[in-house]
Amino acid sequence: MLDAERFSAKTADKLKLVDERRFASNDDFELPEQERLADGTVIPHVGQPRNVAVRQHIMGRGGHKNLKRIQSIEAHGYIEANGNLTPIVVESKRPNSLRRIIGVGEHMSAAQLHLDGSVNIPVSETRGLPDQFERILLESFEFDGLFVEWPDKGHEVDMLGMRKFGDVLAWQLDLVQNGGRHWQLYIDSHSGNLVRSERLDADGEPIFTIDQSDFKETSGFRFPHRITYTTENEGLLATEVFDRIVVDVEPFELDQDAITH
Repeated sequence: MLDAERFSAKTADKLKLVDERRFASNDDFELPEQERLADGTVIPHVGQPRNVAVRQHIMGRGGHKNLKRIQSIEAHGYIEANGNLTPIVVESKRPNSLRRIIGVGEHMSAAQLHLDGSVNIPVSETRGLPDQFERILLESFEFDGLFVEWPDKGHEVDMLGMRKFGDVLAWQLDLVQNGGRHWQLYIDSHSGNLVRSERLDADGEPIFTIDQSDFKETSGFRFPHRITYTTENEGLLATEVFDRIVVDVEPFELDQDAITH
């Protein structure tokens, strides 16, 4: 349902950002740097409905029904950090349980998000990511993703515009989770893939950046097989590469008479 009062307020906020000089015949006017892409393409900040990108993201991952059927996901691969390659297994289980297992045998350590929301990160020199970064990953985790059923989660999502990463033209969204964590997210406008997530500080500056690529389909669910973690000051922190994804899907039967599209 359309909340007319909220729509009116948001529209007014967007209009305040419009610089009328862009529509005038004035050769001296230059677009702000963030609105001019490297190849000269200009994508101004827009007040488009946020659910355009959200819906595309969900459908690109296999659709709402398919996501809800997934009970658990195990991603197997390795993490590369400080010149070392270490095995990694990322286990996520419904509703919101997450474990990041680094190493094998006696050298194995697991960071975990518990059902009560508490986080446990063991002291280990081989985990590859700084403790504060891994804590952000665990505390921000949601099994179905940040966008699935976002109206019911209390998140605030706003469409900012578009940005180009190489050959990818991405929707740029501002997200504040109901716990107060602030993100800027970029969704491939062609595939719906979430290609970049930036965790912002109180001043709106990126703390960490997560880039996702090499998306492949498993059991009808699209999953990134390469994830890199960077900071502006330290550069590349670590790279995760997954070669095997195991998805446990709850079977169900469709009522053909109930299908309308």
